[in-house]
Amino acid sequence: MTATPAPTPTAPATTAPACSPSPTPAATPVAFLSAAYDYAATFPAGAKARQATKPWDGEARIDSTGPYTDQVNLPGSILFFVYGAPTNLDLAAYAEQTQAQMVAWHDCPAAPAATSDLALDGTPGRLHEMSCLGLFVQKLMVVRDGQGLVVNMLAPPSDPDAARALLRDLVASMTWPA
Repeated sequence: MTATPAPTPTAPATTAPACSPSPTPAATPVAFLSAAYDYAATFPAGAKARQATKPWDGEARIDSTGPYTDQVNLPGSILFFVYGAPTNLDLAAYAEQTQAQMVAWHDCPAAPAATSDLALDGTPGRLHEMSCLGLFVQKLMVVRDGQGLVVNMLAPPSDPDAARALLRDLVASMTWPA
């Protein structure tokens, strides 16, 4: 008698678990309500925002990272900051005064390279663009109900068109709370 080899058991069919990456946390925009300057904004995910520690008096030298500014660090080495103070000036005079302060405080050009109009939540504003301290600077001045507000963005000079678009998106997200 010849021994017949026992059949080789076949392993049950298994399906290897699919390798899927861990879920990426949803990118969450950053909601911000300014305690010092009465505006709200929504910043892109990854932004790091900090409130001003005291409201500006309208006279002290402004530094982009000083105590009088709401500051937002954005991806791409972009700094967005806001400050303001009561004023009795109209928009044109307030924009002129703000430009003169920039010249005195930071040795920026006496006249902006470009000027245009840009509204903040329906309030007319004057936008100045210039190169200052090696950066592409955009500065939006708004006067509303006796309060002047200055919205600033400092960006690397490599892509001014992208910086312009970003500033417009950020300003579009800003509102005056009811």
